[in-house]
Formats: sequence, structure tokens, C-alpha cells
Amino acid sequence: MSQRLINRKGFTLIEVLITVAILGIILIAFLGVFSGSFRTIFFVGDKDIAVTAASDIMEVLYEEQAEEGYPDKVSIEDVLDVEIAAKIGMSGINNILYTVTDIDSFGDGDTGYKVDLVVEYGRDDEVTMSSFFRGSD
Repeated sequence: MSQRLINRKGFTLIEVLITVAILGIILIAFLGVFSGSFRTIFFVGDKDIAVTAASDIMEVLYEEQAEEGYPDKVSIEDVLDVEIAAKIGMSGINNILYTVTDIDSFGDGDTGYKVDLVVEYGRDDEVTMSSFFRGSD
């Protein structure tokens, strides 16, 4: 009977348990790396949506200025209200705030407006975008 145990091929229970423990430690290390990567991917994706929304709204303002001429403060606010209502439903965007500030002079005596957009997304994150528009002459 002892001859039979000596010639037996295979792994002992201790060897299998040690192998499983080592593989478990390696797997846990990889899971930590992957979960951090997934969080980063989703964060960057939400930020990209917020930046795109702000950029789209500013682009509409530029198009309005090109088609209609120099805007006034009321027309800028009207365009912002319409565009923001369309963007609020986008994935990840919580709120969009704006301010329109009168600018007395661009250095040559003309007036204009500074438009600030704040797009709130995710938990407590935000993207801010500002632009200047010349006012009516």
C-alpha cells in the first residue's frame, strides 16, 4: 500500500489551496485596477457630455449673431432659455445656469455682453464656459 501512495501523480490538497490563494490575491489586485478605470471612464464621459452641451449652446448663440446681427441682452437670454430646456434631458446633466453681463466697452467704444454658462453634472461637478458677444451698435 505504501508503494501505491509514493507513485501517485497529482497535487496535494495543500498545493491546490496555496495556488488558489495566490490566484485570489492576484485577481483582487486586478479588480482594484479595473474598478478605478471604470470610474474614470464614466467620469470623463459625463464631463464630455457637459462640455458638449455648453459648447452647443454657445454655438447656437454664435449662429444667431451671424444670422440676426448683433444681439441684445433679451434675445441672448431667450436663446439660452430654449437651448437649456433642450439640454437638461441629456444623460448626466443636472442643471445649466447662465449669467449675461453688460460690457461697457471692448476698447473701441462698442458695447456687448459676457455670457457665462455653468453646466452641473455628476454628483458635484461642473463645467464653466464664457464668451463675449458684441451688442447692437
